[in-house]
Amino acid sequence: MFKELVSLAIIVGFILNIFYVEHPDTTSYTIAFVLSMVVFSPFALAWRYRDALRQLRAIRDAAEGVEEEPVVRVSGATRVSKGVQSSADVEMGLMHADGASAVPLEGT
Repeated sequence: MFKELVSLAIIVGFILNIFYVEHPDTTSYTIAFVLSMVVFSPFALAWRYRDALRQLRAIRDAAEGVEEEPVVRVSGATRVSKGVQSSADVEMGLMHADGASAVPLEGT
C-alpha cells in the first residue's frame, strides 16, 4: 500500500508541476510530492483502518459461530455429549441424562 501511495503522489506531483509551474525544477517537484503525500495519507490510513476492522469483525464472527459442548468430568474420565444436558452423580457412579435412565459409568 505504501509503494502505491508514493507512486501516486509522484505521478500527481509531476502532473501538477507540468500544468501549474512555468519552469519546474527539483524544488517544485519535491514540494508537489510532499503536498501529494499529505493529501493522500489520510485516505490510505482510513483504508488500512477499515481493512483492520473488517478482519477483526471476521474473527469475532468466527468465534461466535463456535458452540461450546458441555463437558462432564467424573473421576478423571471426561464425557462430552452434544445437545444433551448431562449431570453426574459421583457418589453413585451413575451418569444421568435428560429423559434417560441411569447408566453405569465404565470402569465402576
